[in-house]
Amino acid sequence: TFAEHPSSEVCQAMLERYVEHVVRANDPKPPSAELALRKMQARTLAAANQAFARCSSHLTREEADCAMRAVNADEFERCLP
Repeated sequence: TFAEHPSSEVCQAMLERYVEHVVRANDPKPPSAELALRKMQARTLAAANQAFARCSSHLTREEADCAMRAVNADEFERCLP
């Protein structure tokens, strides 16, 4: 049987969580204006990542759940194929 894939909503939440990890890895408490700018930059980079582009068709729910439980970007990336 085929594994269940995450919904587009879950994929979007994963992208947001990943962006948050990437931004906070550089500065755990960035000023809010800088946080917004860094999130925008990180979102652009992450959106180009094939794992996110194909999220709802290639990832499994287990991989998505693993990524959402990750405590940092490195752990998040280890969840993805």
